Amino acid sequence: MVRVEFSRIRYFAYLDKDEENSRDGYFVRKSVDEKEKTEGTAASVWTKDNPKYKPGEPMLSEEDLNVVRPSSLTLHNHYMVQSACGVENIFVSYQECHFGSDTDTFPVQFCDLYDLFNLDALDISLLRCFSLKMYEPAKDMGIDVGFLDPQIFSATMIQCNSNTVIIAIAKPMNHDFVVGAYNTGGHWVLVVIVMKWNIVFYLDFAKQVPKQKFQDVQQVINCALGQYMLTKGETAKSKSTPKLTHKTDFKLHQISKDSYVMIREMISNFIESDVIPPEGRYYVQGGYQILAGSRMQPGNRTVTYNN
Repeated sequence: MVRVEFSRIRYFAYLDKDEENSRDGYFVRKSVDEKEKTEGTAASVWTKDNPKYKPGEPMLSEEDLNVVRPSSLTLHNHYMVQSACGVENIFVSYQECHFGSDTDTFPVQFCDLYDLFNLDALDISLLRCFSLKMYEPAKDMGIDVGFLDPQIFSATMIQCNSNTVIIAIAKPMNHDFVVGAYNTGGHWVLVVIVMKWNIVFYLDFAKQVPKQKFQDVQQVINCALGQYMLTKGETAKSKSTPKLTHKTDFKLHQISKDSYVMIREMISNFIESDVIPPEGRYYVQGGYQILAGSRMQPGNRTVTYNN
């Protein structure tokens, strides 16, 4: 179940019929300049603000709002009310059990909700929300899976601080499955590590990433396994240390726009039911920022967990 739901992420490159250079009707808004491309530097994992987003204005047309699903409509209504008060984002809390890191919070910017509603791009904050959304059903179904933080699991982080990525991957390797959305730079690829089979699947629905582009992440995952085995008292040269098989040629079907609409509804449902209400599992008291003139004023955030 978890594998199926996560495989629908793709890299959230969405339909735009007006884009001349789109491939099969889909595109990813550029987040790196041409200089970075020619120098071989990984693109930033953060999406840029959509210039079409206007604070306080509806993110969808009245016609589109009449057909969106319930949670998407509820979240849009919340945005309209809060944006009118100068609020710019919603804060989400998480615990160590979710990403294997310290308890913390992160903001979901309203400008990134604009991309979500218009099926245009998926910011890391929203992909983190989707990961948290999948944590609960996996736990309820008894699936032993550990989730990687999309903010850490990226080509940019591997280039800047590979040790941090190695540690982050090694921590959840005590589970049967380790699942993470890997950002190659403007593109999302689902990575599934099946520990009992010693296989790593790279699910790239767009088939836009050359296989050699996975070399860095493969090396990091191999190093993470070595570090994990050390915690079990085995050395990297031990005969019992498994060797991972990396599968980058996994056959995948094209994803329909309806699937993207479903993902939008799932993320919207997570935010409107588990983040915004005070009784929500990931609620942050006073978790927002208000735009006052040209300065962002942080709210008094108190992390509250309701498990």
